[in-house]
Amino acid sequence: MVFLKVASSLLLAAYVSGAPTTTESPGSLVGDGLLVNTSSGPIQGFFNQTAPDVRQFLGIPFAEPPVGDLRFEKPVKKSPNGTVNAFTLPNSCMQQFNSNSSTIYTEYETGFLISGGNSEDCLY
Repeated sequence: MVFLKVASSLLLAAYVSGAPTTTESPGSLVGDGLLVNTSSGPIQGFFNQTAPDVRQFLGIPFAEPPVGDLRFEKPVKKSPNGTVNAFTLPNSCMQQFNSNSSTIYTEYETGFLISGGNSEDCLY
């Protein structure tokens, strides 16, 4: 049994180490950030300062805001409208939340609580 675990681990390691890698950048550097062209238009991200190998793109919309005639309709693909600056997290979706209630998020996983406000435009 132990032999099978060791053998499978070695095979997996050999497979992963032989995987193709690339040194090409997925986008072009612009200032202190990263610009990536997508089918929905260019998106400006940034390099994480505490983990320089991490590229971050926060709050990329995938659909038009569900307001006006789009309210209660299927999401409509976001049309290109200039460069999306994906530097910050957007407002969170509307949620029913009682500040007096006790949940796993209020007690143990408070990092998941977003305190930046909320909005009906949360198609990110």
